[in-house]
Amino acid sequence: YMLMLDGCQGKPRTPTIHEKICPQCGSIIELFSIDTEMACENCGFVAYNDTLSCVQWCKYARKCVGDAMYEQMLFRNKAYKELFRALEAGETPILFHCSGGKDRTGVAAMLILLALGASDETICQDFVRTNVCRRPELEKIWAAHAEEIEAHPEQKQFYQGFAGVHPESAPFVLDTIRKEYGTTDAYLEAEYGLTPARLMRLRRMYLE
Repeated sequence: YMLMLDGCQGKPRTPTIHEKICPQCGSIIELFSIDTEMACENCGFVAYNDTLSCVQWCKYARKCVGDAMYEQMLFRNKAYKELFRALEAGETPILFHCSGGKDRTGVAAMLILLALGASDETICQDFVRTNVCRRPELEKIWAAHAEEIEAHPEQKQFYQGFAGVHPESAPFVLDTIRKEYGTTDAYLEAEYGLTPARLMRLRRMYLE
């Protein structure tokens, strides 16, 4: 797991700990407030920290937490492997989601579009539509921090990550994939077993 204080540029704070019940086996999973995720010691289920405390006070949080979070979910992700298994098996329609409905869900949508041969431009445009769909939630957050944003306009973008997404996260995801594997096809094959033949079959299934 990742400990976010490693290399953190913000002011150190004393981490707190909270417990989650593993939905798979019922065991207790302990997460520090600075952990992005923690695996259940009993069954290995990965629980994510949806209340990262440093996001609420550290000006470096989007870069530190956001990029690390997106990078981490791209590799050896059991949920995404199950998603592609279901797609290949034709188990549709599929409802895929996460607690916020924007980060893990947004990357999942990116990967589906990637597998179906969509362009980078299309993938990034689709990712940013989260901010259109969640505009009411964004407006509420901006209103709640109106005085702070008026004094420090750059904070508006910071708070955007609470209910929406940062547009630069989508290119970061694609760049990270290519940096690690060279090509997106190599990534899809290594991580999800989508060989060229299986990719073609998937596209025949879901493209007109």
